[in-house]
Amino acid sequence: MECSAWKSQPKLELHRHVEGSIRLSTYVDILRSRGLRPQLPVSLEDQDAVRRLISICQDDEKEFLRGLSHFRWLRLALCDWEAIARLIMEAVEDAAAQGIVYQELRLSPGPLLAKGISGSEILRAVEAGVCAGEKRTGIRSGVILGINREMPVEYGTQILQLTIQGQGRGVCGLDLLSDESYPPELFAEVFQKARQAGIHRTVHAGEFGSSDNIRTAVLKLHAERIGHGLHLYDGRNPDLPSILRDSQVQIECCPTSNVIFGVLDEVNQHPLMQMYRDRIPVSINTDDPQVIQWELCEEYARLQTLYRLDDKIWTQLTACGVDQIFREDCVQWLRSKIDPTNKK
Repeated sequence: MECSAWKSQPKLELHRHVEGSIRLSTYVDILRSRGLRPQLPVSLEDQDAVRRLISICQDDEKEFLRGLSHFRWLRLALCDWEAIARLIMEAVEDAAAQGIVYQELRLSPGPLLAKGISGSEILRAVEAGVCAGEKRTGIRSGVILGINREMPVEYGTQILQLTIQGQGRGVCGLDLLSDESYPPELFAEVFQKARQAGIHRTVHAGEFGSSDNIRTAVLKLHAERIGHGLHLYDGRNPDLPSILRDSQVQIECCPTSNVIFGVLDEVNQHPLMQMYRDRIPVSINTDDPQVIQWELCEEYARLQTLYRLDDKIWTQLTACGVDQIFREDCVQWLRSKIDPTNKK
């Protein structure tokens, strides 16, 4: 199926970062209107130079730390609550244009708090952006607040409190993200408190780190979903796939992103289909569509070309992650959208 044809197919996306979804035109507009252009090493008038600064071309050198450098510049656009709200709203609009009917975005409050944006302003932005996006498009969405591993644990506690305060205001869960050299157990107490408070939890694990991080995320942080999980089958934890299957912990797969950031050489190395055969819930995601210059319909078309799956398998593959979405009020509605024949 051609990429354009996938736009008519209802889809969900559960792993997409706000910072990685910023339109080039919006980025330029925000920096220009807020007087932030002196902070850039290139001219805002040079669109190609700005694009190279905030996105990765397909022929760029694939390296994780180099890829992360783009986010340093992207975060300049998250400069006040109105700008953040606009970015969330536009990310919802862009999702709707891809045929996505349900979306969960990731937002990292730590760097925002560190530069003086208050927690109340962050929550105001999330609520305004989600409400405006849903009103404009009719799709359902939510925002997961992420804890950056490299920041002090105190920030994790503060972000958990924001997550609790944001329930019913657009916030739908808590994430642990960024550099996996900081082990997940550093934030075990924060996630245990999140569980006790009834907060949904996902953890970036097994993307650059080993399956040990996945195991810790599931057994000690009580993660309901795992971001990436590429190294599930690295041989260090042979019982882990069955643990994920039995507990129905979902893997949020981002195959093309993993290639662009240099974790995989080719998309066909991704264990997505092995996960599916092992009856582990999966979802297909872009991660950072504007950074990697790749949208969800392109991801579906690439995987269809690679695996030659029939419509029934595609529907099952798309629908198998529905039960793990973090907005519980949307499960039945989403299931009817993704797989109308399923009357469960």
